[in-house]
Amino acid sequence: MTKMRSATADFLGDPNFPSKAIANRSKRIAYFQSLFKQYSRLHFTRYSDRPIAIAGLERRLQKAFETQGAFEIFTDGDKPKEERGLFHRSLLWQRSNEIKQEEKKIEEQTCGVYGWSWLAYKGGIDHFDLPFRSVDWEFDEIIPQWTRGQGLSTEPAIIATVREFNARGRLSGDMELTYDTQYTSAKEPKLQAKKMHYVLLVGQKRATTGRGETVYKRLGDGFMLGRFISFDTPGTRAHLC
Repeated sequence: MTKMRSATADFLGDPNFPSKAIANRSKRIAYFQSLFKQYSRLHFTRYSDRPIAIAGLERRLQKAFETQGAFEIFTDGDKPKEERGLFHRSLLWQRSNEIKQEEKKIEEQTCGVYGWSWLAYKGGIDHFDLPFRSVDWEFDEIIPQWTRGQGLSTEPAIIATVREFNARGRLSGDMELTYDTQYTSAKEPKLQAKKMHYVLLVGQKRATTGRGETVYKRLGDGFMLGRFISFDTPGTRAHLC
């Protein structure tokens, strides 16, 4: 006989949660990703209750990480760029391929969650398994609005530059996209020697906000080689809601 423990299950009965999640940056990231993966697979009588049920865990994580955020997306605060990645990694969640029938978006008016959060969807989620200190994060073209002294609106929107892409001529391993409300089979990324970009897929939600900014909604995420992205034309500065 032996006694076994699971660090990622501590939130189920540990009054000191999340004491084991603050050792270092890599452990923080691995901890919250494992926690959200497990939590997203729990079943609720009403899925619109999930944001309320996890709110206490979110507040404890934010306090332990000394950061801000909303709906399970964290920020990096004032940390040096080489120590950042919490925001980008928490944003790069994707729908799990384990359960087809449950991957449906919850009605927005009932859950009150923005579409860039996995809490707006039923079913389990996963995160990209990105090695540490090997990714160049973009800090100017995607910004969590709730960290700014003044924003374009009072909503906790994400401010981002939206660019078009063209998948014509792609080969195996050049690109893999997972849409939030459409089932696709899982594939292992085959990274090429050329620079690979991890992207959010968005679509226009409504023409403008009260101040004239274009509003987009999240559709999914994935990766693709930079040659498929229109970097040679100006992007659209937009709200992601």
